[in-house]
Amino acid sequence: MASLLDSEAQFRQRAKECRLSDAVLNDLTRLGLTSFGLLAYSFGQPGQNIADDAFNAWLRQDVNQGISIADGAALKRLLFESHTLVMASLKEQAVAPDAAATKKVPPTERDSKMQHVKNSLAGLLIEGPLDPGHSLLDACAQMHFTN
Repeated sequence: MASLLDSEAQFRQRAKECRLSDAVLNDLTRLGLTSFGLLAYSFGQPGQNIADDAFNAWLRQDVNQGISIADGAALKRLLFESHTLVMASLKEQAVAPDAAATKKVPPTERDSKMQHVKNSLAGLLIEGPLDPGHSLLDACAQMHFTN
């Protein structure tokens, strides 16, 4: 299961919360920018200021030539959050390297993965009392992370 930085489901949910239009979200997907970690390095350097002129030029050239002001603002907010998440993750790795292995799976990512499991195992009933607990899913993600 993916971390917050690599979770595509969490990225899509946050983009919708920031009111990024579906058209611009599709443009980002077309460019392969499907997670916070990828978006953070697509423009600028995490931890540095986002220059308005350079950002607007990047939007018009690489993302969408006819992007609206609202979508530009939402994407700038998402980019800033991506930079912040990357910086926090790097700091955590430096300060407490073992803490990453005990992190919980983001809720949206957990729901997305469980829906995929339920769809791929069509004959199996995985709901109600047979639905695995969050702690079990976190433990499986931790085992996967530590090999």
